[in-house]
Amino acid sequence: MAARLSPAPPIATIEPQATRHSLRDRLDRRLFNAIWSRNLVYNTCWEDPAVDRQALQLGADDVVLVITSAGCNALDYALRGPKRIHCVDANPRQNALLELKLAAIRTLAFEDFFRIFGEGYHPRFECLYLEHLRTELSPFARDWWDRHRHWFTSRRGSFYFHGLSGVVARCVRGWFRSQPKLHAATIDLLDARDVEEQRRIY
Repeated sequence: MAARLSPAPPIATIEPQATRHSLRDRLDRRLFNAIWSRNLVYNTCWEDPAVDRQALQLGADDVVLVITSAGCNALDYALRGPKRIHCVDANPRQNALLELKLAAIRTLAFEDFFRIFGEGYHPRFECLYLEHLRTELSPFARDWWDRHRHWFTSRRGSFYFHGLSGVVARCVRGWFRSQPKLHAATIDLLDARDVEEQRRIY
């Protein structure tokens, strides 16, 4: 007996209502767009992906969807060898950063890669970018890094003192320097050889 199909129910008519946004909402949106839509927001990830790896137990058959951010977590997940990782971000500059990292992983020696992304500074970045990295990038990423490659050779500090996170980092660094005791204790904590020494300092 053939299945009988009944006609689809009528689709409800939807009448959009005009939304009135308060002045504060409109100002918040403009400020957010002015800051966020023109800048690299995250130049590093602050989360600990080891916790994610433990919880997710990624394997060879897994497909992962991750917010790109600075690309650090996606690259960490890749160490587990999932089938595919999809990186998405509302800010395309974050994807441009991940593209630059992937290009550097594919084309550079570890020492050069570490100077660029470990220290955030490489005196030969311009040359490395033009000779090895630029051709590996999408048109958007190429355009972005053509205009911002000086971040890796800047006298103002490393790459990690650029972009919006970099502004915050510079402010925190300035504040720490104005608090000598706290600054010294923080440096001691970061220089500790092991967790026991960190506990003692803390």
